[in-house]
Amino acid sequence: MHASAAAPMRRCAMNMLWNTQVENTCVVFRQWHIGNIGEFIASFIAILLLGLLFEYLRVAQVKMEKRIAARMVKERGVEHAPGTESPGEEALLLARASRMGVARVPMYSRVVRALLYASSTALSAFLMLVFMTYNAYLILAVVIGAGLGHFIFEANIDPEAILFGVNTKGAVCH
Repeated sequence: MHASAAAPMRRCAMNMLWNTQVENTCVVFRQWHIGNIGEFIASFIAILLLGLLFEYLRVAQVKMEKRIAARMVKERGVEHAPGTESPGEEALLLARASRMGVARVPMYSRVVRALLYASSTALSAFLMLVFMTYNAYLILAVVIGAGLGHFIFEANIDPEAILFGVNTKGAVCH
């Protein structure tokens, strides 16, 4: 194909070093080509939202695990933990978890868990590829998105889990 003189070919710059290039940057795919400042701003916002979504998925996984565990404990006939007034999720989990041992997760819950995990893993790999553009602005978008996501979705902590080494969150890809 021949490009006309009026329409220059758009090329993707493949930088292997830290850069701040805005135009002619491709993000992961050749089709995601940033050609001007407007496309760059839209891409920055999209990547920021993907970072935010990643943090949401991490929290959703933990909540799903807690719901499944609480349901499994309840199905085993545990009314409530000693010294508590209600059969709350946390009380159920803390009081009876060690007595329950390993239990098989129901098929529907396994499918949902697997889908959440696969989505989280795919998104983390995609965000890693964004990092591999070595573009400082796009890296900043990932970091800001993850930071905002953590701020929004991780407003609460479980001090006992942290103090006793049950915290599962890490700073790796997935």
